[in-house]
Amino acid sequence: MHNLLYWLEIVFLLIGILVACQVFTNAIENLGEALNLNHEFTGSILAAVGTALPETILPLVAIYMASSGVAGGVGAKNDIAIGAIIGAPFMLATLAMFLLGLSIFTHQKTRSAKFGPSEHLNLQVNVNHLKRDLIYFLVTFSAALGATFLASEYVSRFVDYLCTQEWGIRLIGLLHASSLVEVPTACYGDLSYALKFVTAIIIGSCYVVYVVQSYKTATKELKSEPEDIPELYLTKLFPLKNSNSKNSFVASVLAQTILGLAGIIYFAHHFVHGVEHLSEIFSISPLVLSLIISPIATELPEKVNSWIWSGEGKDTLAMGNLSGAMVFQSAIPSMIGVMLTPWILNQTVLICAGLSIASSLILLATIQIKQKINYKVLLAIGSLYLVYLFYILGSL
Repeated sequence: MHNLLYWLEIVFLLIGILVACQVFTNAIENLGEALNLNHEFTGSILAAVGTALPETILPLVAIYMASSGVAGGVGAKNDIAIGAIIGAPFMLATLAMFLLGLSIFTHQKTRSAKFGPSEHLNLQVNVNHLKRDLIYFLVTFSAALGATFLASEYVSRFVDYLCTQEWGIRLIGLLHASSLVEVPTACYGDLSYALKFVTAIIIGSCYVVYVVQSYKTATKELKSEPEDIPELYLTKLFPLKNSNSKNSFVASVLAQTILGLAGIIYFAHHFVHGVEHLSEIFSISPLVLSLIISPIATELPEKVNSWIWSGEGKDTLAMGNLSGAMVFQSAIPSMIGVMLTPWILNQTVLICAGLSIASSLILLATIQIKQKINYKVLLAIGSLYLVYLFYILGSL
C-alpha cells in the first residue's frame, strides 16, 4: 500500500509539471507579444532561461549542501552537482531532440495543413539562428569540459614538467615567490583555481554576448513568422476591466509567468526527490542518478513545451526553446560548477559530454549540407541517449 501511494505521488507530481509547463508556455507567448519580440528571441531566451531554472537550482542546492557541511558525503553532493550540470545539455541534445522529431511525425495532419505536404516533416526554423545557437553551445560547453584539465592534479603535473625545464623554472619564479630550485607545490591549488576562475568568467561572458546578439537579431526581424497567440489563461479566469489597458495586460502576463515558473520549480524539485528515492531502492550511484535520472525530470519543461509548440506548427519556439536552453545550460550552470566544485570529470561524465557534442555537430553538419532538418535526423541523434544508457547499464 505504501509503495502504491508513493507511485501515485510521483504521477501527481508529473501531472503538476505538465500543467505548470502549459501555464508557462501560454504566458511566455503572450509575454513575447507584449514586449513586441519575435518567436526567435522568445523561444531562445525567455522560454529557455525560464524553464532552465529547475535544473539550475538542483546543482546549486547540491553545491550549497556540500559547502555547508550538511549531513552526508561532500563527494556525493559534488557528484550530484556535476552530473546535473553535464546531464542537462545531454538530455536536451539527445532525448529532447528525439521527442521533437516524434512530435513532428505525430502531428503530421496539423503541420501539413499549415506548411503544406512537402515541408510538414521538416523543422520550420531559421537555420542561421539555429547554427548560431549550436556554435555558441559547442564553444561554451567545450570550454567547460576543458576546464577539467585545470583541476589541481593536472596543473600539478604541468608544474612538475615546467620544473624540469630551465625556462619553466624561471616562468614559475615570475608567478610564485619561491626558490627557483624547489618545486613550488604550494602554488598548485592557487594556479589551478585562478585558471578555472578565468575560464568560468570567459564562459559567462560568452552567454552575455549570446543574449545581446539574440536581442539585436530579434529587433531587426520582428514578426518573422505569422503568430497565432492564444488568449492568456489568467484573463480568461479574471477578465480585465479595461481590455485596452496595456499595463494591466503586461501585469497579468507577468503574474501568470511567475505562477507557471513557480509551479515548474516546485513540482520538478519534489519530483527529483521522488526519483532519488527510486535510486536508493535500485542502488544507483549519485553520479549516474544526476546524469540520467534527474535531468529527465528537470528537463521535462523544455521537452513538454517543445512538444506543444511543434504540434501547433510553432517550430521557431519549439527548437529555440531547446537550443537556447542548451546554450544556457552549457554556460551558466557550467560556470558555477567550474568555480565552486572540484570539477574533475571522470570517463563516465566525459563520454556523456562527448555524445552531447556529437549530437550538436550532426545537427550543424546537416544544416550546412542540406539547409534544413528532417524529423528523421532528430530521431537519429536522439538514439545517442540509448547508446549512453546501454553504456551506463553495462558499467553497473
